[in-house]
Amino acid sequence: MIKKKSAMKKSIFILAALFFTYNAFSQTTYSAGLNTYDNRIRSAEEGFAAEEFRRGVQSYYKGSYNEAIVQFEKALSYLPDDNLILEWLGNSYYKSGMEGSALSYWQTASDNGYGGLLLQNKIEIVRERRITGDSTDKLMRLSEAGSFSGLLDGNLIFSGPVSILPNNDGTFWVTAYNTNELLKINLNGLVLNRITGPLNGFDRPLDIIALKNGSLLLSESAGNRLSLLDSKGFFQKYIGTKGRKVGEMVGPQYLAEDDYGRIYVTDFGNRRVDVFDAEGNGLFYFGTKTTSFTGLKCPTGIAVYNDSIFVLSVCM
Repeated sequence: MIKKKSAMKKSIFILAALFFTYNAFSQTTYSAGLNTYDNRIRSAEEGFAAEEFRRGVQSYYKGSYNEAIVQFEKALSYLPDDNLILEWLGNSYYKSGMEGSALSYWQTASDNGYGGLLLQNKIEIVRERRITGDSTDKLMRLSEAGSFSGLLDGNLIFSGPVSILPNNDGTFWVTAYNTNELLKINLNGLVLNRITGPLNGFDRPLDIIALKNGSLLLSESAGNRLSLLDSKGFFQKYIGTKGRKVGEMVGPQYLAEDDYGRIYVTDFGNRRVDVFDAEGNGLFYFGTKTTSFTGLKCPTGIAVYNDSIFVLSVCM
């Protein structure tokens, strides 16, 4: 009888040891990135997040970092405050070469008290390298020096900033899409000038560029036109009207100028690029469907480099 009790106690002890060992192991699976939520009573959101997270980790270890980003983003949509997902999403962005995005997610997790000194050191090392660079690295590295909120003491300063145009004196122009304004702001974030356009005002200002003659050119997406301004932002004239002919546009977005003073406008509504001369007269347009070209679907960004024109089409 004594032997049976002794054997029973020994069995209970072994079972207890196995239980605590299993618990300890299940906690460490968090750091391995798999079976993350398996030891919890999960809500539907946690269950979906766990599955997307698992797929993300698998893609990460296969070297498919872009796929991992997609999976971790999906997991984060279910659990926006999960620090582990934030860290792994940051890791994937870092492996993809997008250090700025990686730092943003890591910093959010660190601010939430996650990761301790190890994560803080990783953030500092990557951020320091981005600022100082390397003697053998000829690429320009940028670092955020500050940010300006659209609210000040609860008051709205601007809303829907889309484009920024820097000036030589350190000030910069900002198009405020939601409030239909063009703002001139200094390095301290103070609004020096607030321009609303002519009597009828701007209509969804989107992009702004400085022309070679010193004037400013502003696109009005809902106004279906461009506004030519002087160097101080005062209105001079409109360029273009609504329509589908040469010199007309529907939903103009981004602007560029070439060495000859010709102006290029991505015409989102007409799915093309409109071209004007230096005086604002319509010349021609391109990017529509032909027998050998499927046409621009959703043209947005545009840039002129040497004799080439680059257009970003966000639809395939």
